[in-house]
Amino acid sequence: QPPVFSLHGRHIREKFYTHYCMDREPLRCAVVVENKQFTHDRFVGEGFAHLRPPAVSYPRVYMPDLASKLLADLNIVDATSLVVLKLCNRSRGAGVVVVSTVELDAVLQKLLTPPSSEELETMLSMSCLDAMRRKFSSGLEESCLHWWSNECPFFIAERCCHSMPVSVSSESGGEPENFDGTMRVSFVLLRSYPGGENVSGHESTTVSFTAGPMTLEWLGGYWKLPRSPTTRGDHEFVDVNEPGL
Repeated sequence: QPPVFSLHGRHIREKFYTHYCMDREPLRCAVVVENKQFTHDRFVGEGFAHLRPPAVSYPRVYMPDLASKLLADLNIVDATSLVVLKLCNRSRGAGVVVVSTVELDAVLQKLLTPPSSEELETMLSMSCLDAMRRKFSSGLEESCLHWWSNECPFFIAERCCHSMPVSVSSESGGEPENFDGTMRVSFVLLRSYPGGENVSGHESTTVSFTAGPMTLEWLGGYWKLPRSPTTRGDHEFVDVNEPGL
């Protein structure tokens, strides 16, 4: 599914619907792919920990020693390092907060200490009424609404890792700008059946309902870039929590 607003990666969707079709019995993997903690654990369990940043999860309850425990569990000792806080069941950047180790405790306390029930209901009601016009003073302010209204009892913390800078030419014709992008890749799992049937095509003849081994085929990939470039081509951000990042 390509991003709705940018349509980057639309060629992947087009390729899938042109050359493939869904199996009659799709894999039931929603619980894995829609929960960041389950996804991380599955990657690690299958031997692909090197493809994931170090991550740990905790109950969404603030404790005075939570920040120090989190840093110890992630083996972070550098005061200039960054930590990425995420809600386990949110996507498209909703509720993602990038915070320095110095500010970690204060940010955790804010995110994990919502207003009282009545205050929160009033706040959310006002936000709904003004949803199309509301301006947030910072990304953290917007993220608080996601955290305070989230139903998942856990959150995930990751060590902030960086990509190799992606150089993009300026639309105004100026010097190319560097971005700390995220690569998105898509693939399909093909399930074959004894007797020659393969569900990758639109037309198939049912020979057997006994599934054979699966094979993998890549559909393609694309770079997902943040709104703001890095400042000097390295990994220093202008504002990692800028709204709309």
